[in-house]
Amino acid sequence: MVEVLKDWYIGPDRISSQVVVAGDEICVKAWKGQRSWDIHNKPRKFIDFLTDYFKGRDDLVGAEIGVYRAENLCSLNYHLKCKLLIGIDCWTDRGEFTDSHREIGAAVVDGKDEWNYLWMANSYLEAWWRTHLLRNVMLIRGYSVATASLMGQVFDFVYLDGGHMRKDLESDCRCWYPKIVKGGILGGHDWEVESVQAGVRDYFVDSKITYLGDADWYVVKEGD
Repeated sequence: MVEVLKDWYIGPDRISSQVVVAGDEICVKAWKGQRSWDIHNKPRKFIDFLTDYFKGRDDLVGAEIGVYRAENLCSLNYHLKCKLLIGIDCWTDRGEFTDSHREIGAAVVDGKDEWNYLWMANSYLEAWWRTHLLRNVMLIRGYSVATASLMGQVFDFVYLDGGHMRKDLESDCRCWYPKIVKGGILGGHDWEVESVQAGVRDYFVDSKITYLGDADWYVVKEGD
């Protein structure tokens, strides 16, 4: 399943109709009530590292796997000079969709059965709202492995923040590392999660992995 989402919504009228389908004012209230992202907030360690590593570059091609509401995606775009930045997410209850998110989602819709659809539809709407005017940013709805199979070796960096199970990290590293150019960077978030460390170490030896702090890590692409 891979769908380009830029074509899904054209303007506020299209958003409004989708919100009605997704749960009328319940979804609207959830969207308006969520914390907005201030791009001037302190960026993640991975972004600080890339800013120094790619200093002087204005033609970067990058991707983030696991966009959710596109908060970090917008931070990447703000702090780096990207020619193209792709955000990939399946926007389903797979990936980094924890029990705490489930509890919040259930509360939003008063325990109705449709909470899962509402919560993730709302997350996509917020991601679209943040990125739809950024011409160098593209959202793709699809699973990580399937989407990677459509990509060439063109990325200067890829940031993994999608599925956090051990098998997810191993498959993400296996699928996305070959898509990075020589000297490029594969990194990710939530290094403190045991399953994340295990999955990354299933693909890379420890000597190649650098921990940046604040849950971020990276590996430099060597060779072709």
